Amino acid sequence: MTDEDEAAVWRRNAEVPLYVCAAHNAADFVWDAPERRPLLLDHVSWCQDLERSRVLVASGPLGPAASPEDRAHALTIMAAADEEELRDVLRQDPLVRAGVRRYASRPWLLNQGTAREAAARAVAWAKGNALAPSSSRNAEPRR
Repeated sequence: MTDEDEAAVWRRNAEVPLYVCAAHNAADFVWDAPERRPLLLDHVSWCQDLERSRVLVASGPLGPAASPEDRAHALTIMAAADEEELRDVLRQDPLVRAGVRRYASRPWLLNQGTAREAAARAVAWAKGNALAPSSSRNAEPRR
C-alpha cells in the first residue's frame, strides 16, 4: 500500500465514526421472566428505531462466556457524531433506564471487511448526504 493509499483509507475511516458498545446486564436480570416481557419489547422497539435512523449498524447477544471475567451479554456497533452523542443514545435504552443494563463503549476504526461500505453508506444516509444505502430494501426507513 502506498502512502497515498494509506492516507485515503484514514480519510474514509474518519468519515465513519463508529463505536463498539459492550452491554453488561445486572447479575439478577432474567431475560425470559414473564414480568420482563414489556421491557424487552421496549428495548427491541428502541433498537429498531435506531436501525431505521441508521444509528445502529449491528447488534446482537453474545454466546456463552468463555470465562467468569467475560461478563458482556451483547455487542452493538453504533454510528454517532461523537462520544457524547453516543452516551445520550445509550442512556435512552429502556434496559438502561430500568437499571438492568450498562454499556462500555469505545471508538472503533473499521479498517477492513465487507461491513465498511455498508457502515459508510448508513452514516452518510443518516447525515442526509447523497450516498444512499445500496439495497432498495433499505432505501427508505421501514414504517
